[in-house]
Amino acid sequence: MTEPADVLALLEQGFPHDPDVSLFGVSQLDEEGAVVTMAFHERHLRPGQTISGPTILKLIDTAAYVVVMGRLGAVTNVATTNMNVNFLRKPAAAGLVARGAFIKVGRRSALCEISVYSQGSEEKGAVAHATVSYALGL
Repeated sequence: MTEPADVLALLEQGFPHDPDVSLFGVSQLDEEGAVVTMAFHERHLRPGQTISGPTILKLIDTAAYVVVMGRLGAVTNVATTNMNVNFLRKPAAAGLVARGAFIKVGRRSALCEISVYSQGSEEKGAVAHATVSYALGL
């Protein structure tokens, strides 16, 4: 089974110039899904003191990739093919938590579901919900 430290090392190796990679954490990872966190940084704020949409999209895509690695191991031969996101409410100026799971896994593709929450406010409900398709074995 892939360990959270292996996933984070692969992200850092694959995206060495992305300052956000160091903000990711993986607190749960197994064959069924993952919990990925993204620490708060002021550069993610947009006017209105809320986390920007592109920041949430980055977390969603990263969380889906981590979900796939939980099932397939530390792979690099996969790619996002589709992402459908619904922004549900204003996120707090805080870190984010993404909870992801598989909807379906096949030989050549996977479909994941990701829900994103503001850290410390999970009880208020998700700030975004997404489905993400991945091509496998490129």
